[in-house]
Amino acid sequence: MSIESKLAGIKVYYSTHVTFILETVISTMQSWGYNTTFTEDGSIKAIKDRFRGSLFHPQESKQETLTRNKLEKINYQINQKPETIRDYILKMGLIYFFSLFEAFNKDYFQELYIFKPDLMKSKKRKVDLEYLLQFKNIENLHKSLSQNLIERFGYLDIDKLAGLILKKFNIDLKNNLECWSNLRESYYRRNNIVHNDGKISECT
Repeated sequence: MSIESKLAGIKVYYSTHVTFILETVISTMQSWGYNTTFTEDGSIKAIKDRFRGSLFHPQESKQETLTRNKLEKINYQINQKPETIRDYILKMGLIYFFSLFEAFNKDYFQELYIFKPDLMKSKKRKVDLEYLLQFKNIENLHKSLSQNLIERFGYLDIDKLAGLILKKFNIDLKNNLECWSNLRESYYRRNNIVHNDGKISECT
């Protein structure tokens, strides 16, 4: 199979998943009575606009211990305040989108590493003979080496990832990706949701 076919297959696979998540978010919000079709470009743009808007609001950074009364209060809010449900839907959608984004990057760029093994060359990296001898052919070796390199992608923030992609693959996300600023902002919002429950400091 050609590299073009492999990359096209990866694109189709993840595009299908992204579309499914968008449709799930839209249909769920519609079932709760939210208007997702009020913009000229339709419901997809409406959802994107919601992500670009205020997904969460500044809150006190102090964490409260969950007691029975507080759990009952949370349960009441979920059942009585539709906006709470809306926020959870959007946050879960955002988290899932970036899980797909990270998985896509790993699959896509690993194929490029395998297609062009010279990209994996590094004077700083040493490989011992025992590691090399466990492979029966060069293709399996390239696959293993690329897998080790691609795991780094999961530990880089989006700015460092863009730098690595520019250096290794000559793909300039910052200057050539039209939605770069929105993607970058959404990435850090996702991190805030996952690691700090969506709490941010008051602006000064």
